[in-house]
Amino acid sequence: MAAVIGFAGFSNSGKTTLISKLIPQLRSSGKTVAVIKHDGHDHYKEAENKDTSRYLEAGADGFAVISPESYVMMERKRVSLLSILKTLGHYDFVFVEGFKSEPHEKIAVFRERKQAAVLKQLTAPPIAIASAFPYESEHIPVFDINDSAGLAAWIVARTQRLP
Repeated sequence: MAAVIGFAGFSNSGKTTLISKLIPQLRSSGKTVAVIKHDGHDHYKEAENKDTSRYLEAGADGFAVISPESYVMMERKRVSLLSILKTLGHYDFVFVEGFKSEPHEKIAVFRERKQAAVLKQLTAPPIAIASAFPYESEHIPVFDINDSAGLAAWIVARTQRLP
């Protein structure tokens, strides 16, 4: 089963940038990584005037694009985070961007001091903090938001210690 780690922060806090830096760090050590992104406002759209967007505009309930090396599939139906996590369970890590109120472990991410308020919105303390400024915490490891190598090493070490 994959180690599931969420990245919680406000918009423009650096979540996507941090995850994008962690992926190659983990892959270089032979780990597989999948990412789930929360789109709470249904902003995601297929590229305009491409076949897949035309299928969706025509009312297709789902589509798949298959190439020699990969596939993409999209369906118009409600799913739970848990069901998608089960589908991706064969990866070493599944990073979840957003989903602040879901029960998985999270790393809080912030670039500005006011964004540290995300800590008050989490249902449980984060397992770590990635901050762009010095941040003090007695019980939670704090990483510089630009130290993806250090954070990746900590994530691997931590998951190796877990049962």
